[in-house]
Amino acid sequence: MTVRPTTGRRHQREASEDGDTLIEVLIALFVLSMSSVAIILAFATSISSSAEQRNLSSVDTVLRSATQEAITQMQQNSGSYFGSCPAQGQPPQAESLEFPDLTSGYSAQVTSVSYWDSTQMTYDSSCTANATQLIAITVTSPKGNTYHISAVVGNPLPRTIPTASTPTQLVFIGQPGDGISGASLNPQPIVAVEDSNGNVVTSNLSSVTLTLNARNGATLSNCTGSEFYGVVTFSHCSVADAGLNYTITATDPIDGGLTSQASDPFDVAAADSALFTPTGASGGYARETE
Repeated sequence: MTVRPTTGRRHQREASEDGDTLIEVLIALFVLSMSSVAIILAFATSISSSAEQRNLSSVDTVLRSATQEAITQMQQNSGSYFGSCPAQGQPPQAESLEFPDLTSGYSAQVTSVSYWDSTQMTYDSSCTANATQLIAITVTSPKGNTYHISAVVGNPLPRTIPTASTPTQLVFIGQPGDGISGASLNPQPIVAVEDSNGNVVTSNLSSVTLTLNARNGATLSNCTGSEFYGVVTFSHCSVADAGLNYTITATDPIDGGLTSQASDPFDVAAADSALFTPTGASGGYARETE
């Protein structure tokens, strides 16, 4: 007698011999495509980070080159740049400097000049013949991005720059300006590392950091400092939380834990607030009053 397999068993055997269904193939293709996307994104992120690092390196080189060009031109022609003050209503001589030797596509301009006031022991806009000058340089990249750096330039002919000793104090030689929530303060703070006599320690290479003094718990964000001959120029400093009468304190943990006096107070308006309005070409903000 012949025994035939039941219908259920025959169906199970036939199903086990079938290939993958269309749904299973589609699921496998979806998983494979998602894995491929993840790998491609990882490669793209790595390439982007590498390109950004090269760009930052190039910008740093251009900033330092522009600074050296400015210092060299001013000191080689000290009679023109230090010997006398500009006529009333005329811009400082240093603002006419040109930078022909920068990397192709980059341009630079001296945007402001301050003069050392030995009486007040600070830099201000009042010109003094043969005084040391603090110049601010703006570099523009081929893509139109702007970067800023400051440098102290002394007149080498009538006298040499005082030789500074041990760093003993941090001083705001450029006060932070008002801003809008999440946007960079204008102007950005500038800090000098000085000795007890108020001389900039040009050999200093320490790390200066900034801390926001705020009662509402706000913090300072995105601050990057570039030190050049004892002067630290900060950029991209911003405060996300709107508030009034903020101040900033600078600290230097390397040189004996130096701490500066608080900066001048400044205000930050909400992004949609009418508290501040642009003042014009200077790029600053003026508080509206009722």
